Amino acid sequence: MNIRLFYEVNKTKIKITISVILGISLLAIIICSIIFNSKLNAKRKSQITYSSVTGSDSSFKISLNDNYNLKSSSSNDYVLILKNSDNFSLTVSKVAKYNFELRKILESDQQSFLQSLGNYTNLSEISEAKYQNISGYSYSLDYTQNSNKYILTEFLTEINGTLYFFDIKYPKNQEKKYKEIQNDLLNSISI
Repeated sequence: MNIRLFYEVNKTKIKITISVILGISLLAIIICSIIFNSKLNAKRKSQITYSSVTGSDSSFKISLNDNYNLKSSSSNDYVLILKNSDNFSLTVSKVAKYNFELRKILESDQQSFLQSLGNYTNLSEISEAKYQNISGYSYSLDYTQNSNKYILTEFLTEINGTLYFFDIKYPKNQEKKYKEIQNDLLNSISI
């Protein structure tokens, strides 16, 4: 039998068979890449490690994603200090509880702080802030220090009858990155 004659007679069947084989091969490649990528992503997620940092008075803990590269340091002025080399910092100070509402305390603190700060913009309203394990009141503002623009968020909460001020500062040009880290840290507070 002549190959050319065989091809002419079965041309449509051959084209359909080749198309089906190519389609199945392409589908197999897509499925394998999805499976491989999901295993790779699962492996990456499982490699994220966390460590806990406790305030010097042992009244709360914060869970840190080790990828944030935050280092803890000690100070007589703060219950906790977390910093990295990109000028992100979280400082926690503690004061005795007063017989006022948290919001009024934060308003009073804000007024005296703003007078000492001087140059600031984008001052937000004081609002109630709720995180996973804790709630309180918060405000934020932008300010300039040494020609660099920063965002400062102050969060006030009460833990076991004591007031804690969580001050979070980071460069404005990295707002998207550090806003997420700020929320992760505040959501990880456990008492």
